[in-house]
Amino acid sequence: MLKIDEARELAEEAYIFGYPLILMEVTRRRSTGVPHPFSFLAPVNQFGHFTKLPDARFDAVVSMSIDTLFSSLWMDLSKEPLILSVPDIDGRFYGMPTLDAWTNVFVTIGARITGTEALITLLSAVLIGRVNFRMM
Repeated sequence: MLKIDEARELAEEAYIFGYPLILMEVTRRRSTGVPHPFSFLAPVNQFGHFTKLPDARFDAVVSMSIDTLFSSLWMDLSKEPLILSVPDIDGRFYGMPTLDAWTNVFVTIGARITGTEALITLLSAVLIGRVNFRMM
């Protein structure tokens, strides 16, 4: 039988572990619950794109930068991988961090990591790989 202090500590650990998962699921449902892309909202496996800078009142995503245009993609890789194609961006900066359900960045595609030349990336539940070749 757990003592009160042990039960309290276990409950705190469960909350700390589980709350980010709940918050991420709420964000996912809010972001993907549309029939077609609109602003940053889009169905699963489709990009949503900001077309203007969000203001300080924007609260759909936690800790959103207000000086950067964003695109958003919620991936479902349970049935098949996705292929992401990025054109040559001529030396400009871009970043595509990929987050897990706890919001840990586990891979980033972007100027600092993969460069600014054309890139095709395979995104898979079992493998995240990079295939680089010149786009024609």
